[in-house]
Amino acid sequence: MRSRSQAGFTLIELLVTSFVLVVLVLAVLAMFDFAARMSRAQTELANLQQAQRIAQHELVRMVRMAGRGGLLPAAALVLRNDRPADDPILTGGGSGVPRVAEHSDVMIIRGIFTGELFQLDTTDPTAFTYDAANNTGTLTLRSVSSSGVPQDVAQIEDVLADEDDVPEALLIVSAVDDNAYAVVELDPAVPVTVTVDDTTVPATRSVTFGFLAQNAAGGRNTNAYGALSSVTLASPQMQSVAYAGVLEEYRFYVREQAAQAGVPGSGRALELARARVYPGTELAYRGEDSNLSLTVAENILDLQASFGVDQDADGIYEEGESVTDKKNDDWGFNVAGDVPPIGAPAFVRLTTVARSDRPDPAHEADRLADVEDRVYAGDPLNASRIERLYRRWPLQSLIDLRNM
Repeated sequence: MRSRSQAGFTLIELLVTSFVLVVLVLAVLAMFDFAARMSRAQTELANLQQAQRIAQHELVRMVRMAGRGGLLPAAALVLRNDRPADDPILTGGGSGVPRVAEHSDVMIIRGIFTGELFQLDTTDPTAFTYDAANNTGTLTLRSVSSSGVPQDVAQIEDVLADEDDVPEALLIVSAVDDNAYAVVELDPAVPVTVTVDDTTVPATRSVTFGFLAQNAAGGRNTNAYGALSSVTLASPQMQSVAYAGVLEEYRFYVREQAAQAGVPGSGRALELARARVYPGTELAYRGEDSNLSLTVAENILDLQASFGVDQDADGIYEEGESVTDKKNDDWGFNVAGDVPPIGAPAFVRLTTVARSDRPDPAHEADRLADVEDRVYAGDPLNASRIERLYRRWPLQSLIDLRNM
């Protein structure tokens, strides 16, 4: 018979110990799994919020600047509302042109955004010349304006020296009427003249270059640019020019593509994208398709916009709830079946809807409420069980248009 010091564990003791250890291990694993799921959910929410912040920041920044340089509202801000299925970002665009997500809006903005708005010397008759017979002319910009403000004329020099011969749009604004302006095409065929005046402190650098107006021979986009003008160059208001700058056009839209590039049926990948085109045209900037699909923020499902126009001039922006209540509604595109508002918008209301990067089998999102004139009843975003496994978050901004 063995002594107590040599005795081991009984089978029951081993079974009880093993059971307790298994319970503890399972509890620890469950805690790790819970922590991992919480971490994934928090990461998804953080990414979702970051996507919305990026999308709204870029939209608000650019829309607030719409019309910079003096463009009238009708030319500065255009909404292509509620796009149909398979709609290309360029009217008449082919199969290689990016597609806009069905029922989302396309926001078109024009203005002088990245370049400088140059001041011309209105006392100098050679600062602006126009040959009505040939629809051509010249402009002279100085590195120091007539009011003593430094101007970076190297911007214009770089554009004119571009080896790709880019037909940039140039906005020129009347010196006698702020609402009178013309949009012309820079003419790289005219030699650029650069002079330096050393008698001033600092020395003044002057750049003289040519442009092509509407219907000018040899122009590529002159007619499209001319259609954006408020007056012709032959009008009395344009006898003197005060300001000039390179005009730009951007289009913000929700881009739809296959989740796996080139694999139909692999699901939808949606993102807020930006396209740059020559102003007033359906041509990609520099002729490069890559300029039509610059990613702003991923996982943006929808972009909706509404324009606020104080149509009764009472200083209050009333909002009707249906198309039958339009007499009390100062907002356009805010209800299904709405029509564009009459007059210049003072406000733009932008709403983006974002979703998480991955579905969560343990999550079921609430059905999306209608956003502006987008009705989600029956929409796959609400009807699809898979779509509702994603976390979604609508975010809205109200933008005061500073240049309107």
